[in-house]
Amino acid sequence: MLNQESLNVVALANEDTVEDLLRSLGHDVKRLDRQGRRRRPEFLVLFEGRPSFVCEVKTIFSGGYLRDRNAHLSTYDPSLLNSGPATHEVDFSRIESNLTDAVGKYRVLEADDPVLRGIPYLVVLFFDFFADRFHLYPARMESFPAVSGIAKVVENHALDRAARALSLEELERRTREGDFAGLPAESVDFLLVENDCSSVALPTTFIEKCILSHRRAT
Repeated sequence: MLNQESLNVVALANEDTVEDLLRSLGHDVKRLDRQGRRRRPEFLVLFEGRPSFVCEVKTIFSGGYLRDRNAHLSTYDPSLLNSGPATHEVDFSRIESNLTDAVGKYRVLEADDPVLRGIPYLVVLFFDFFADRFHLYPARMESFPAVSGIAKVVENHALDRAARALSLEELERRTREGDFAGLPAESVDFLLVENDCSSVALPTTFIEKCILSHRRAT
């Protein structure tokens, strides 16, 4: 089974990752979730001293529960290890339950601090390997108009694209010789999906610093 204490450590580390990345992009960050007793989103993000958007961080640790094995489809569940191959139907229930919870926190913030009412809202999602449905989730998030967009932290996006453009022989040679000349530097970025149904868009000052997913509902 999943160890909640260990999961909490990972979730907190993911929040730190998001905070560090936001600051590296030139934003200031103020913690919101440690003020008062009511549950709020993690961060108020400021740009040039002014509120820019609110950010919530969610970590999804399981792709589903396997009743026949009494185990979660998760690399964090020791019960799954060595239990044989596993399949699970793709669904978005865990993403949507986390978005529902995120919107609840956003509504609390609006009630507690009316000055922030209607401010853009970003939800950053982290996934266990078996839970990652980010690339399949549609841009048309009709049930979540308060959510301006969802994002995922990705590493070395430009470097990976450049490497895939090389021939296998060239990639093998560069790897063998440690030759990275002309390739992009290592990087950490937000991969952003803007919500087609959002009532308020994220600021351009943030969007232009992200890697954009241009998926659209058809």
